Amino acid sequence: MLNKETAQEISELCVEKIDWTIVGIEGGTVTIFTGKDRYYASYGTEGSDPITETSKSKEPGNARWFERDGTVSSDHPVICTVSVHDGKAETDVRHMPPMFDEEAYEAVANMELDRKFVHDESGEDYWPDWPKDTIKAWQQFRDEIEDIPEDYKYVLFEVEPSTQKLLFALSEITGIHYLSEIPLTIKVLPEDAKQVRFSIPESEAKMWWDVRARSWDSRFIICTHQWPFHKKGQLIYTIIDRKRNVRGACTYLGGGASKDGTYTDVECAELISRLSDPKDETQVSYRNYVPLRLVEYR
Repeated sequence: MLNKETAQEISELCVEKIDWTIVGIEGGTVTIFTGKDRYYASYGTEGSDPITETSKSKEPGNARWFERDGTVSSDHPVICTVSVHDGKAETDVRHMPPMFDEEAYEAVANMELDRKFVHDESGEDYWPDWPKDTIKAWQQFRDEIEDIPEDYKYVLFEVEPSTQKLLFALSEITGIHYLSEIPLTIKVLPEDAKQVRFSIPESEAKMWWDVRARSWDSRFIICTHQWPFHKKGQLIYTIIDRKRNVRGACTYLGGGASKDGTYTDVECAELISRLSDPKDETQVSYRNYVPLRLVEYR
């Protein structure tokens, strides 16, 4: 069964997989694990409708252990809600009732987003039949049952979705909620910072990178480091993208940004200019990047 340690691992996995281009610094995600498939929805800062997708792909190296040992299964699906506020991710991991098909899981993921993140009038208008709390769920369910004629021998099909919503709402108050708060490194390096160290990947955790250039809004920051096992002056580089909360190589010149690997001040300034130009397609690669996790600076 789900325990505190497993819930923490699920929380970290869900936070790590957040797409910051959609969620931004104020938003959230919902991920449902069924032991076989995953159902994901996210809500962005621009108030757009939640985006849903069904993912049947596994994590690298096959499924996580909690999806293999029965902690998560079709009988015990787990839902993780991540609320992002003020540079912190508040996570809520708990079991939920099993649903009857994949569309039900998608509906629950969207319903959870609606209950957690949509607070304006348009949200009420767009999802008028989705209960926002348990009392409303009970009331709606009772009303729909009472509308069925006494001589009707079959339960109306329309009642079934409300039954699922009711079960989910009840699970919210009867189940164990594993809550945690994960600080995010969405922040500006101080103007006087000369070096920075990252925790991801672990192999680079002890490396100090030199801060070389930054955009006017500090969204993009270029850092360089002596290339291990190469002659002195041969550097590797990384670009911090604070909006996406990632760092990595760029899509310019096949991932490079220096003619001879020295990354002069002029070359770094030119790369910043390209990254900051809305008409230029240069950006941090969507394939060759890692999550941004600052450890310290000096």
